[in-house]
Amino acid sequence: LIKVYGAGWLGVPGIAYGKNPPFLPNGNVYQRMISRDSSEPPFGHRDLFAAYKLKCVADKLKFGRNADFPSRRQSRFLFYHIVMSILQDVIFLTPELDQPNVSDSALTDAVIRLNEPGSEARFEMLYTYAVNLIDRYLTFGTANAQSVYREETYNGNLNGFLKADNLGRETHSPLLVRLLAMANETFGFPPIAGGPTPREFIAEGLT
Repeated sequence: LIKVYGAGWLGVPGIAYGKNPPFLPNGNVYQRMISRDSSEPPFGHRDLFAAYKLKCVADKLKFGRNADFPSRRQSRFLFYHIVMSILQDVIFLTPELDQPNVSDSALTDAVIRLNEPGSEARFEMLYTYAVNLIDRYLTFGTANAQSVYREETYNGNLNGFLKADNLGRETHSPLLVRLLAMANETFGFPPIAGGPTPREFIAEGLT
């Protein structure tokens, strides 16, 4: 769960996938995790519970070595990162939530709220977008301009690419960053004329 939190909340999916020491008590990611601003609640059981709920989704979708889809065999930690990146954008762009700087505890509260009875469809919409993004990014195709196989830093070793410390950053994976930007833009358009946008639909469970 510490690794889930690191990949999702702190944005280090490559480190979470490839290394253990940074998540141990003396590790730099662990220290970031517990060194919150004094205005926030200290890291604790609510954060681990939210990480657990996110892990349950990844388990349900069969992310991991025995995944039904090749794109999900090595991308569990990337999935956590993308879900939380989209959720952060939802919170940031919803004026009613008044979060100009989305805190780690705000993300935790949001995950917990979206797992309450009646909000299941909102959470499902969020993680479904993340799954679709991963499936697109990790699928090879001549017409797929945003594929990992077109990243300039991709050297033929997908495992190594996904374990890079700066995975999810513009310097290492600009096409992934672009896909995330496109997903966030799509969240601002209603799928049905006159209906709520995906961002508004999810945010209703947070306000």
